Amino acid sequence: MWNYRLLDRSHLNGGEPWVEIVEVFYRNDGKPSGFNEPFFNGETPHEVATILLRIMNDIEGKPVLKLSDFNLKPEDDKKVLSHAYDITAAR
Repeated sequence: MWNYRLLDRSHLNGGEPWVEIVEVFYRNDGKPSGFNEPFFNGETPHEVATILLRIMNDIEGKPVLKLSDFNLKPEDDKKVLSHAYDITAAR
C-alpha cells in the first residue's frame, strides 16, 4: 500500500520549518517502510488535477511524518535543499 503524506524535513532547512509531499510505502503491519522524493506528472492536465486531488485527500487530517517513522536520522537524509526558485530573492 502507498499514499501521499507530508514529511518533515526541517533538518535540511537549518531547523526552520520545511515539509514535503512524498509517496509513502507501508509494511503489512501498517508502519511506513519508505518514501520517494516529491514529484508528480501526468499525460493530461486532467490527470495532474486528479493527482492533486488525491494528494489533498491523502494528507488531510493525518500527522506530518518524521524521518524517525522510517528509522532514519537527519544525517541519513542525503537530500540537499535548493533555494534556486526562492521568489523572495528576486525582490
